[in-house]
Parts: sequence; C-alpha cells; structure tokens
Amino acid sequence: MSDTNAVKWLRTQGVTFEVLPYTFTEIGADHAAEAVGRPLEMVCKTLVVKAPGKVFHVAIEESLLALDRIVVNGGRRGVLIELATDDLVRLLNARPANICV
Repeated sequence: MSDTNAVKWLRTQGVTFEVLPYTFTEIGADHAAEAVGRPLEMVCKTLVVKAPGKVFHVAIEESLLALDRIVVNGGRRGVLIELATDDLVRLLNARPANICV
C-alpha cells in the first residue's frame, strides 16, 4: 500500500505516529475502531467544511484533549493514523471547541 499524503506529511514533521491499515467494509468509526483494535473513544471523525475566505481553521472537540493518543483518518478509506493528541493539536494549530454538546 502506498503512503497517503497525510502519512507523507507526518513523516516530514518529526513526530512519532503509527499507520493503522485495515480492510474497509463499512462506514463508521465503530467499525474502524474494531478493525484496528482501538477503543472507539480514541477514533475521531474528521470533517472538512467549506467556509468563506482562504483561511483553513481546525477545531478539535475539547473533551478529546484528555486523551494521550488519538486516532484520525489517514487520508483514504482503510487507513487510520494514531499519534499523540498534543502533536495533532500542535501540527494543525487546532483550537479546542465544544462541538459535541
């Protein structure tokens, strides 16, 4: 399997991360978490929303900051990436937000 753009970028950032490939069969974080053997609480849905202007802002659900490690989409179906939550926040300049009310 070739590296995704996300994996290639992370390799240039000098952080420790793990690529978690799995056989994609069904949409859903619960299916992905089970496939890679991680608790559902670690696997986060990523969303991209079109907004006015050219600035790309990243928000992270503030409750996720309590996790030492986080699992996010790795750039295509069947690829997840696990890394330190602090690294994700720093690399993406993610701002905590109360998204899950």
